[in-house]
Amino acid sequence: MVSFLLEILALAAAVFLVAEFLPGIRVKSFGIALIVALVFAILNTIVGGLLVLLTLPLVFLTLGFFKFVINVFLFWVTSRIIDGFDIDGVIPALIGAFLIAVVDWLINLFLP
Repeated sequence: MVSFLLEILALAAAVFLVAEFLPGIRVKSFGIALIVALVFAILNTIVGGLLVLLTLPLVFLTLGFFKFVINVFLFWVTSRIIDGFDIDGVIPALIGAFLIAVVDWLINLFLP
């Protein structure tokens, strides 16, 4: 439970920092970033897992790259669900999702 909370806090910090430095992504406050991190984590776990399962042949053919496409899509969907979190197009969504994925990988590397 503590690990999950730390991961959500770190993900929220990553979302907030990405929004600060990347034009095209806006977050109104750190509280909104916390909500974004929680919704994105839930969507990624439930919907992302289902999408990976449904597109498994495509994931295998692209050597896992299609999982990144699913991640970008879920990042964009999160922006449509939450007021106060906006993404202005495909390029900011791609870059933002990539940076969030790198931070998430680093979090999972250091958290137990």
